[in-house]
Amino acid sequence: MEKIIKKYSYILVPIVIAIISLIIRKYISDINVETLVSIAGAFIGIMITNLTLYITFITSNTNINNLIESPHHKIFINTINFGVIYFVLCLLSWIFNFFSIIIIILFLMGLTNVFISLYYISQMAKYIKKY
Repeated sequence: MEKIIKKYSYILVPIVIAIISLIIRKYISDINVETLVSIAGAFIGIMITNLTLYITFITSNTNINNLIESPHHKIFINTINFGVIYFVLCLLSWIFNFFSIIIIILFLMGLTNVFISLYYISQMAKYIKKY
């Protein structure tokens, strides 16, 4: 069970956060959406930068083949991709003037993927040090 949660954490954890956000929506509905959208744009840039740095690192290092075959590699790439998707949907929801609770939930879902990607960066750094 723990392996499944870790393997699909980029989808499962944001869904749990979305459900919790819907339950407590009356407490989070007063958040300034414009500020969240600007932060979401910054996080898109940060996550794309992390992805390009990671891709540059794996193409320049010869001992990295074992990491590419590990599950951490795929989970990290998927976490970055889904994080960017959540933040882009947050921006599009704001542009098309959707409900503020949708924007807040999408922002929180993207934010969880930022934290998950940080976890997997640290796990991959430990893995790389072994080789």
